[in-house]
Amino acid sequence: MNIAVFGGTGKTGRLVVQLALAAGHKVRVLARDPDKIPPAFGLEFVKGDALDGGKVMATLAGCEAAILALGNVKNGPVDLCSRVTDLVLQAAGKTGTATLVAMTSLGVGDSQKDVPWVFQLIVKLLLKKVFEDKVVQEGLLRGSNLNWVVIRPSGLLDGEATGRAFHGTGPMRQNIPQGRVPKGQVTRADVAALLLRSALEPEFARKTWFVTE
Repeated sequence: MNIAVFGGTGKTGRLVVQLALAAGHKVRVLARDPDKIPPAFGLEFVKGDALDGGKVMATLAGCEAAILALGNVKNGPVDLCSRVTDLVLQAAGKTGTATLVAMTSLGVGDSQKDVPWVFQLIVKLLLKKVFEDKVVQEGLLRGSNLNWVVIRPSGLLDGEATGRAFHGTGPMRQNIPQGRVPKGQVTRADVAALLLRSALEPEFARKTWFVTE
């Protein structure tokens, strides 16, 4: 499959790129600084800004799926995720890209009750605009007629995949596997694996998923 990745030079996005290439997919990454990722067979770059509609279109051209592993960047616009998502949706309608997968966060929208009250307070005091942007981003995806997928990870950790992460739809507290006590954290590697999987498997389409360990 040909897969476009936005946010591919970030910590989670790089892992998505690595996994996709290792699985034999062709990957195109839109990046202001392509040198952040070493060249590899099957990897192509579009150099530019994700807020440039023309660059977004060039990145999506010929790709069946797109994965948005976006995060807010220092000195960047606080509404970056929703603005890029809007551009991707517009371009996808012209390029024929059918599947869009976006990583947001547990605690966004109706999952607020699934995070500890301390985190809810942090969001309210320090991350309010960031999370409001993610709410808008999710709304844009759900309002599209494409095969959208929203992945909401809990707290992200660096390190190798553990294989212990679990995912589900609906309120997390009502969908925890028997005998499991969520840690409220998950490795970026496990999240990257789920992002790629959800771009490939139809069962994930048009649903919002939590993932935690």
